[in-house]
Amino acid sequence: MSSPQAWAQAGQSLARSAAYDVAIIGAGAAGLAAARALAGSGAQVIVLEARGRPGGRIVTDSQTLGMPFDVGASYIHNAPINPMMALAVQQGVTVISSDRDSLALRANSRDEPRSVVNRYVAADQRLMRRAARIARSGNDQPFSAVPRDIYERRFVDLHCATDIAADADRVSVLDIASAGATDDRFPIGGFGTMTTRAATGLPMQNNALVQAIDTSGALVRISGNFGTVEARACICTLPTALLASEVVRFTPALPPAFAEAFAGLPLGLLLKIGFRLSAPLGNATEYTVAHNVLVAGQPHALHVHPATGIVTVFTGARWAEGPVMRVMDGLMAIPGILLAAIISGLILGYRPGSLLRMYGKTLYLIRYSLLTIACMLALGYVTRYSGTDATMGLAFASTGWLYPFFGTLLGWLGVAVTGSDTASNVLFGGLQKITAQQLGINPVLMAAANSSGGVMGKMIDAQSIVVASTATKWYGHEGSILRYVFFHSLALAVLVGLLIMAQAYLPPFTSMVPAATPIVAPSP
Repeated sequence: MSSPQAWAQAGQSLARSAAYDVAIIGAGAAGLAAARALAGSGAQVIVLEARGRPGGRIVTDSQTLGMPFDVGASYIHNAPINPMMALAVQQGVTVISSDRDSLALRANSRDEPRSVVNRYVAADQRLMRRAARIARSGNDQPFSAVPRDIYERRFVDLHCATDIAADADRVSVLDIASAGATDDRFPIGGFGTMTTRAATGLPMQNNALVQAIDTSGALVRISGNFGTVEARACICTLPTALLASEVVRFTPALPPAFAEAFAGLPLGLLLKIGFRLSAPLGNATEYTVAHNVLVAGQPHALHVHPATGIVTVFTGARWAEGPVMRVMDGLMAIPGILLAAIISGLILGYRPGSLLRMYGKTLYLIRYSLLTIACMLALGYVTRYSGTDATMGLAFASTGWLYPFFGTLLGWLGVAVTGSDTASNVLFGGLQKITAQQLGINPVLMAAANSSGGVMGKMIDAQSIVVASTATKWYGHEGSILRYVFFHSLALAVLVGLLIMAQAYLPPFTSMVPAATPIVAPSP
């Protein structure tokens, strides 16, 4: 972010009394296109950009890796109908076609058989045909409700993570059906260089932070760190997330429908990590998907740029945030716990050698417990990879209007099997939402039911029982503990299920559930 001094210096070049035909806020792709069109028609325009550069989310970094790397947008999607393709032709930019047919599935450093790839190709075709039928009916629904089997569901997750950068439950089927066939192109030199060239010659003020827009007078008054600019008209191209946060004050206030639209059209989230390799990857395809990771519910892709050879690992939507947060949590939690253990031991009078011996004794004492926990974690992965969890979920979905009750028990079962409420939410959270949407039940309620029911299953999961038997030195009595607490766990889960049923159908309990987030189209 630029300093206040830079903002102040930038504002000195704008005359307070100057009146423009049009003031354009934001120098992203939309703002630059508007400015070029208006300036070409002879209008006096001014572009106000808060950053120190044009381009918005389209930016090329040529320094870090020693060659152009698009930190933001890098594809010209649907090139035949994309205006950016026309801009590339106008600028004389060479583009390279993307080879999506080169998609490969990898698992454990080996290519998956073509038969596995063909299952996903067939799943993609079925999804698109079904989305087209839904679009023709005009009955919009989230993309997450379209898949009917595990391959279709995985493909939807992959598509949303790597292409749309938005969760499937926030993607409109109508938008998917209207997207058409994808024909991606890569501009040589980077996508961001095109926007930089497009800004050349335009009357633009960088580091200009807009804070207020007043349309109550004969002229539009735009105020910020630069002072005040007046114009006969104003085009605001700020991201919807900024508009929803109300960082810009409008006078008079915008109608409530505008605020609702801003809040309902969030931007997608895409995590990209670029690598410049010392040697080419050999026979690597342009697109590679880690099949074992996709099966585990963490879709991401690896892309080899056809011109530069830069390798990009990317994922989007909720999966883009997860890896970063897990790394940060690990960096923060592990050293903290270790430091607390060392300091506590020293305060209690243990010397470093004594601490090491005590840690060794503790590890030896819980060796069987650790082995049991590892086996249960392995069982959880086997359950996920084999599709058993999805099979059980679909069986619960067949309960119809009773699903709120049995969906709660599904969360209970998930924690009982995996030992973790988080793992249960990963396994069944998406299924809960999708099934709820198909049955006309609030998906927010069922997502909460999965967690609430899961808590009741915590007392019977193997990890908890093993830890309890180890802590109390009651070795070999895990079965006795399970038999004693099983009824209490099931009874509590049933009570939670009855409460969820009341919240689903019975006023005034229904008022306790917040409204589900509306369906919106993905960001372009």
